[in-house]
Order: sequence, then C-alpha cells, then structure tokens
Amino acid sequence: MIMLYWNVRGIGNVDTKIALKNLFTFHRPLVIFVAEPMIAFESVPPWYWDSIGVSKYCVNSRENLQPNLWALWGSEVSAIVMFISDQCINLEISCHQSIEYVVAVYASTFYLKRRQLWADLTNLQGGFQGPWLFIGDFNAVLGAHEKRGRRPPPPLSCMDFMNWSNANLLHHLPTLGAYFTWSNGRLGSDNVALRLGRPICNEDWVDFWRSSTCSALVRHQSDHHHLLMSMDFCRSQRSGTFKFFKTWTDHEDCRRIAAENWPKNTRGQGMARLQAKLKYMKQLFKHWNRTVFGDVDRKVHMALNEVNRIQKIIDTDGFSDQLYAQDLEAQLILTKALHYQDELWREKARDQKFIHGDRNTAYFHRISKIQALKNSISFLQDGDAVLTDPALIEVHVLNYFQAIFSVDNNCIQNDLVAETIPLLVSNEDNSTLLRLP
Repeated sequence: MIMLYWNVRGIGNVDTKIALKNLFTFHRPLVIFVAEPMIAFESVPPWYWDSIGVSKYCVNSRENLQPNLWALWGSEVSAIVMFISDQCINLEISCHQSIEYVVAVYASTFYLKRRQLWADLTNLQGGFQGPWLFIGDFNAVLGAHEKRGRRPPPPLSCMDFMNWSNANLLHHLPTLGAYFTWSNGRLGSDNVALRLGRPICNEDWVDFWRSSTCSALVRHQSDHHHLLMSMDFCRSQRSGTFKFFKTWTDHEDCRRIAAENWPKNTRGQGMARLQAKLKYMKQLFKHWNRTVFGDVDRKVHMALNEVNRIQKIIDTDGFSDQLYAQDLEAQLILTKALHYQDELWREKARDQKFIHGDRNTAYFHRISKIQALKNSISFLQDGDAVLTDPALIEVHVLNYFQAIFSVDNNCIQNDLVAETIPLLVSNEDNSTLLRLP
C-alpha cells in the first residue's frame, strides 16, 4: 500500500497539476493527501481527478475559511472518515482483513493552537485501539537537531511536540532521502531548513506491517518535499544474515566452543583455509545460539516465573534453608537472563547512549524494529519504472549483480598503486603476514 502527502502551496496552476499527475503515474499511490491547495475542491475539473484515480474525497473544516487539507482516494480503497478538524483528517482504512487508522496533519503555525491538535490526536488514539499513522506537516520540530539556520527553534513548541509523542508511545519514522523536509529557499545565512513533514506511528503499526518506509521525494513546485509512504504486508521473511553478537562472549560456553573447534585442521591454504574455518565456526555458533543461548526474552520470562514459584512456596509453606538457597539460585539465573536480554537488544539497536545498569530493553526493542523497517527495500527504480513487487525487486537485483560479476575480468597492468601508495611494508614483514596460521 502506498500513500502520498504533499504540501503543494497551491494546486490551481497547470505546472503543479502536471507534477501531481506525474507523481501518481510514477508511484501509483492509493491515498493522496494535499495540503495548502489554496483553491476550492470544485475548482478542479472532474476529468483531472479521473486521470489520477480519485473517485472519493474529503476536506477539512475551517468554519468560514477555505479548507487547506484534502484527502483523496479511489475505488480500490475502503475508507471511512472518522474525524475532521481545522488541522487534521482521520481515516479508518480496511486493509488485509484488519482496520488501520491514518491521520493526515496540517498543523497551525501558532503553537498555542497546535495544543488543540495534540489533544484531538490523543483522544482519537485513546478511543480506538489498533495501528495508527500520523503523517503530514506538523509545523513543529523535536529540537535544534531538526533545524538548520541561525536561531534555535522555540523551546515551548518543541516540548509540546515531544510530550505528545512520548505520552502516546509514538515512533518518529526516519525518511529516506532529504532529512529537512522544508526550506524557505533563501540564500546565504538567511536560509532556513526544518524537518516539518514526517510520519509518526505507534507500536501496533510497526507490528502490523512487515516493512513501512517513508521517502522524502525531490522538492518541486513547492517549498516542501513530497512524502511517499510505502507499506508491505507480506509475512514471508527470509532468514537474516549471520551476526556474531558481543553478548555471546559473556556466556561460559562461547569461549569453550571457540577454543575446541578453531584449532581443528581444515583443507586449503592461506585465505581459503581461513574462509573454511570461519564458515565452520559460523555453523557451530548458529546451532549453539538455537540450542544453548536461546531466546533471551523467553528465558527471562521462564526465570521470572521460577522466582515467583519459589517465593510463593516460601510464603505458603514457611521459610527453610533449602528454599532460601533455591530462591537465591533462581534470582541469580534471572539476573543473568536480564543481563543477556539487555545487552543483546542494546547491540541490535546499535544505541550506546545508555550506561550499564539502565534497563531500557523495551526501548532497544522498538529501536531495533524501526532499524529493520528502515533497512527493508520496499520499492526500487528501474529506469522509468518503479518496482514494488518483492519478487520483481529480487529478480532485478539478481540480474544487476550477475551482469557485473559474470563478465570477463579484463585487467590492465599499471603502476597506479605503486605511484600513489608509499611502500611501508618490508619483504620480511610481508613474509610474516603471509605465513600460514
């Protein structure tokens, strides 16, 4: 499923209409959100909406003012309008035998008025459980790291924005492409760029979609970048590549496996021998991870249940030295399991900002899931076409690398390396480095 959000800064001119039609032809979004159209919806001829697949629409309510936010979709989408205000439109979309909630946002530039938006969005999310996505122009940033310019952003506005997202346990998804999604277009020191447009979702949205990526497309006919949201529901996942985690080294069996199996003889010489050894150790550690180290979350749950069971026996049957020893042993196992869990998710999240002793496993888990979403390839450009089918993307990537590595390698001898890189390794050092292990 693909959605497009664009703050067009006026859709009445021919150039903007052509640009929007080109975006539809290229990406085929099922839902389109248009902010700041600056004209009435009826001013656009019906044939134009037919050309971009729009058969249904909704506009926001601004009392006596002209609507500044449109939601457009076609017959392929089953959507119900749940809520409309002067700063947002909330759609309930039926997809893959489930319901998801999408909110298009065009926030006020006045921070006191945006507080009403934060309250409305909080009430909406609290009233309906499920996957939630908030996408659009929030006219607010989280801090100075999301602004490029001379003056820092207003602290009250940043605090309100952060409090709303933290209170509702929301994730700010990264955007592929441009980081700053708005620019004032001025020259020199007067240039200001802000990250105003972004997608924000809750934990259920991350769990519902296998991959969910947002691209900030090329800025054209507006001072805002287009936001293209692409979601993939396919549940078939290939096994990931092997990774050696540092937390394994804390386990007593890890060093034993390495010490017993690394010295074993393997066929080959030089790098071929080293490659064979690494491949052999990889299989050993994969099996050891499945059978010994195991699922750290499940082990924490089991250890917690065991401590609870023993303490209940002590509470009902009375204290004894044997039960006290069992309780101490169970708590030691629980402590070790928590340590392994915290270190593993910390390493997967690649976040080193927390010191030892901070129990932020849930935070690391969420960051790791967002990293997985960001690293997935949801669409790929092949010439003038955009590939969205995972099977077609796989074939394209395979053919691309086959075309590179299957051709004859015609190397021409030259002295480029000798001319540019000084000789720092003597023949004796080179012989030592090439000596078989």
